[in-house]
Amino acid sequence: AGLLVAEDASGVLGFHWTKQHDASLGEVYVVGVAPQAQGRGLGKVLTLAGLHHLHGLGVAQVLLYVEADNAPAVAVYSRLGFAHADTDTHVQYARLPRRS
Repeated sequence: AGLLVAEDASGVLGFHWTKQHDASLGEVYVVGVAPQAQGRGLGKVLTLAGLHHLHGLGVAQVLLYVEADNAPAVAVYSRLGFAHADTDTHVQYARLPRRS
């Protein structure tokens, strides 16, 4: 529940472990991609799969922590709509619900 794994005949390529903190708050807890699978967009696919999972649980807001110097991860998360959360110095990025 909340752990998504990508694999092929060679083994595990990556994973995304999500967390649900309460009814409306979730977290991109860990996304990992094997070195041989990096650069193929798997991080984005796994992150999206986790976000869809959290959405299905009714989560309205998702946060994540990422080191500022992890440029590939920051780029993926930024393209997926995450932005720096200035209100909490411990939270690097948060993805707020989209307004219709």
